[in-house]
Amino acid sequence: MAVWEACGDSGALQLLVDLLNSKMMKLEENSGTEEQDARLLEEACVLESHEESRDLDGRRMSRNKWSSVVYRRGQKQLTRLLLKEAEHALHLALSSDH
Repeated sequence: MAVWEACGDSGALQLLVDLLNSKMMKLEENSGTEEQDARLLEEACVLESHEESRDLDGRRMSRNKWSSVVYRRGQKQLTRLLLKEAEHALHLALSSDH
């Protein structure tokens, strides 16, 4: 039986909100907040692949690392937006139940 059929709209949306909150916590636990990723990208001097990846002043990063930070920041942004939509839908479902 599907979650929606067993729990109704409110229950299924609450489960979605809980899952997205859990995903966001795991993303931030492993690599910091979205704001920290943004700060890293702003401060970074990206090295081309043929350059040495020496960390002269703590701000240089390889193209691969830069791409990884961009990707994980995108995951956090997408999760945050989906969470916001799910919370809004849950609020609407709860208000229509009463």
